[in-house]
Amino acid sequence: MAKVEGGAGRNAAREKYKPSPIRCLLVAEAPPSDDRYFYFEDVRDKDKLFVHTMKVLFPKQLEGYVGARSRGQKAELLRQFQRCGFWLIDSLEDPIPTGHKATAKYLLQRSDLLERLRRLKEVGDIGRTTPIVLVKATVYDAFFGPLVAAGHRVIDERIYFPSTSREPEFESGFSRALELLP
Repeated sequence: MAKVEGGAGRNAAREKYKPSPIRCLLVAEAPPSDDRYFYFEDVRDKDKLFVHTMKVLFPKQLEGYVGARSRGQKAELLRQFQRCGFWLIDSLEDPIPTGHKATAKYLLQRSDLLERLRRLKEVGDIGRTTPIVLVKATVYDAFFGPLVAAGHRVIDERIYFPSTSREPEFESGFSRALELLP
């Protein structure tokens, strides 16, 4: 699939791998400002969220991908992610501008996440029991309370983003969150 730059490209890539039904929704902070997006098939390096998510979910299948980083292998891992009912979205639709610090307050002020989740419920993509896993401490801090108050089933696990040497913490936190899934 040819990549379309910007939000349209991210949306098309994400929608291509949307499961039906969504059995577990992962919510990350914001897409990166470059072409390392989780759902882009041709990411050569610094694809940490994708790699460490797959390391927890599909460690055997990931082994062949890490060295070669081929489009076909990433696409197959994304299809497996989709077949298992996982879908990842971001709390913000667009990258955080350079120079801004993504605090919980920043995310709450700029995100339409609750509205997007309401629309997903309306069309039947998620239900009130669909588990939501919040990926990154700021996302958890911003949205855990509001999502629970809105009637969503949010997994109570504060997961760190897999960067700046926090990869082991991400993997253990994400693993604990998965243990809490039905």
